[in-house]
Amino acid sequence: MGQRENSHSKYVVFGFGVSGKPSYKLLKRLGFDVAVINSGPLSQWRNNLADESDCFEQGSPAANAALAAANYIVLSPGIPRGHESLKNIKAEIINDIELFYRFKKTKPKILAITGSNGKTTTVTMLDEILRRGGKSVFCGGNIGKSPVEFLLEGEKEEIVLLELSSFQLETVGQFHPDIAGILNIQMTHEERYQDFDDYQNAKLRIFRSNNTGQRFYADQATSHVAPEVLLYDSPSEIKELKDKFDFSSFKLPGEHNILNASMCVLMARDLGVEDSIIQDVINNFSGVKNRIEFVGDIGEVKVFNDSKSTNIFSTATAINSFKGDKVLLLLGGQIRDRKNINVAEIEKLLGTVFRYAFFGELAQVKEIKCEHRFDSLNDIDLTLLAQGVDVILFSPGFPSFDEFSNYVERGDCFRKIFSRA
Repeated sequence: MGQRENSHSKYVVFGFGVSGKPSYKLLKRLGFDVAVINSGPLSQWRNNLADESDCFEQGSPAANAALAAANYIVLSPGIPRGHESLKNIKAEIINDIELFYRFKKTKPKILAITGSNGKTTTVTMLDEILRRGGKSVFCGGNIGKSPVEFLLEGEKEEIVLLELSSFQLETVGQFHPDIAGILNIQMTHEERYQDFDDYQNAKLRIFRSNNTGQRFYADQATSHVAPEVLLYDSPSEIKELKDKFDFSSFKLPGEHNILNASMCVLMARDLGVEDSIIQDVINNFSGVKNRIEFVGDIGEVKVFNDSKSTNIFSTATAINSFKGDKVLLLLGGQIRDRKNINVAEIEKLLGTVFRYAFFGELAQVKEIKCEHRFDSLNDIDLTLLAQGVDVILFSPGFPSFDEFSNYVERGDCFRKIFSRA
């Protein structure tokens, strides 16, 4: 590729986290001129990798000069392309997904899955199916490691399986997966996208084609804007799935997990995995930590941790897993945009459960009636809330950043709360 041939190209790695660190390491290994820009003074960086002479504090004159001189900017997915520092910049803006694709020397089969909800569960299950089927798999992207690590580790696997977020898809260009899927698209990340079309267009970039026999899967709703796709959730496809496979031992609750399994089955079959292997995984797959994870009982009340839910559509899906049960919903977290809280949508969601409680920033929203409000997640008394219900569902529906670094920390906190009950 052009970058490999031109050793005089100047790169800036903007954001020095999970994607930025391996990107810097690869580019330095390849002999490029690389600068790193990150927020805060260098003394506060978790930097045990970059040469200090390559590092610049975001917003400083030196950082701005590095951006102006760059040919390529490798942008962290957490930083929007419209960031103030990137205005009037002439460099090509890419990311670690694009970097992986441009610099790979081998030809692994590349599988990519996105969706507003369900992608981590689906990718994790598909990874297990492929491995049980004797395939060597590098699994990464929005889950686990950057695919640049695949390059740094010697490109050993035959399959690269990626979970991709809309943030990551915004900045791909040449990246073309061999098999790609969109599970669903439901509006979220209002802090980043102007409207649904803007968000949807980011997701649809996963279907960029190079006309070499790619296979694209999507749900029925998305197929209206991506006519080249195959449906994974059509009634006929789901009937065939249930006729062929036995789901009586499937441990994941809810019809949405049958749909997730459908995506896995179609992609696994594309790669030649036998149905008997797929059935074995269906029987034994226990799901993903923090995604409708059963944590135990309080008396006869079952308690589930769905800390990974950061939007109310995900929470609605979780609630649908417990039809017929009296559900106590724990909802809360960081409010993305206080001026545009969708009160009607939240009230509609609350109307589908027996009882509910708010915590975190949501507890400060007085426009929505709520009997139980907790300023902090850690203040919740599960024993008190368990009275008269069948299920306690911790499915926050909002980001975790009001109290935690990520949803994993939030899930760990909830397990500690449960242990006190």
